[in-house]
Amino acid sequence: DPDRQWPGLQSVIRITATRIAGEAARATGTTAVRYYVSSLPPDAVRLNQVIRSHWAVENGRHWVLDLTFREDESRVRRGHAQQNLAVLRKLTLNLVRHAPDRGKRSLAIQRKRAGWNIEVLYSMLGLT
Repeated sequence: DPDRQWPGLQSVIRITATRIAGEAARATGTTAVRYYVSSLPPDAVRLNQVIRSHWAVENGRHWVLDLTFREDESRVRRGHAQQNLAVLRKLTLNLVRHAPDRGKRSLAIQRKRAGWNIEVLYSMLGLT
């Protein structure tokens, strides 16, 4: 960092990630190269753990949002609407996850229940 634009920079990481999808006989793979900058010391094993941990959380959250809200199907593209809806989806997801009467219902079903029944919605919002 000769120009000192990255205060605290200790590591520059390059990872070649390969994703294999499908069954063994018909598996297809894609490879992507990703770069990261970090304030952590250059320790390949530790940095790999940190990056994998980050992606595990990110992929898990994205999967839940897509399954519950069909986020990948959204065609909203105007202004800041995508970011605003993402915040609302995450807020709603937390409300649905912690609903007092959720039981073993899926997140998607619980969300739909709140849309169908005002008492369920009020309960979810803590208004009853």
